[in-house]
Amino acid sequence: MIHLARIATLGAAVSLSACGSTEPPATPSPSTTTGGNAPAVDHTQMTVEPDTASALSLRCGNAVADLHSTGPTSAQASFTLPGEPAHALAIPEALAGYSALGMGCTTAADGTSFLVVQYGELPYGCQFCEWYALYDSQGQLLTQNTPALLGEGEQRQPNNQQYEALLAQHGLQHPAMEFAGQ
Repeated sequence: MIHLARIATLGAAVSLSACGSTEPPATPSPSTTTGGNAPAVDHTQMTVEPDTASALSLRCGNAVADLHSTGPTSAQASFTLPGEPAHALAIPEALAGYSALGMGCTTAADGTSFLVVQYGELPYGCQFCEWYALYDSQGQLLTQNTPALLGEGEQRQPNNQQYEALLAQHGLQHPAMEFAGQ
């Protein structure tokens, strides 16, 4: 299983409480409050990088992938090949309703580039929501992440089995991920 040490956000603070949570933590400690209108965040659980107009552009092979905020709780990844218009990357069906959080690029031994997009939940996130989707050099989705979660209760984890199998099949390494606002 792949774990990242941090989750970045697009225009909102993230609380790693539970998937589907729509409320900020109920009783923040004094050390977790923030100035302005931002919700209180427990910084012992995560790294927060708020940014109201986040954007990320990443060259992957001969294409450019972009990540941009589409609202306070959503972000979309797009893909542009030379001489072609940009198109939105397909989101794995099981992850409908989740947002693109970060991107990375990995290259096979034969030089073929693959784009990796990390999906999660904005604005609050969760402790076990790090889904990875793999896209080929033309921007076609290769993974489905179905079902979205594996296991029950405390043992739940994101379904990245197909992603991990494709990494192994193509001799790829999980890339360093880049997040908007970094």
